[in-house]
Amino acid sequence: MLAQGVQRTRLGFQRYGVLINQVLQWIVFAYQAVAVIVFLLALFFANRWIQQPFLGAFYEHTMVFNGTGPGEADPAWFLYEQVKVGDQLSPLAE
Repeated sequence: MLAQGVQRTRLGFQRYGVLINQVLQWIVFAYQAVAVIVFLLALFFANRWIQQPFLGAFYEHTMVFNGTGPGEADPAWFLYEQVKVGDQLSPLAE
């Protein structure tokens, strides 16, 4: 009698084990699908970011112009002629 109860309990746990296994597989599949979608969206947004116009001068993380200039004349560097080394971007409009 006791052996039959233990056997039924084991079968019950095995059924739940299969169910849990399937649920976990679907969770992993959904996670991977979301990762692929995020990757594709990142490519889309990166493409849009690359097409944004260039400021025309390089600034350090301190917001100070570092003097890096173009190797040859290019319209994207139009701001380069207007700033001097040491100029700093101001967070407040003056």
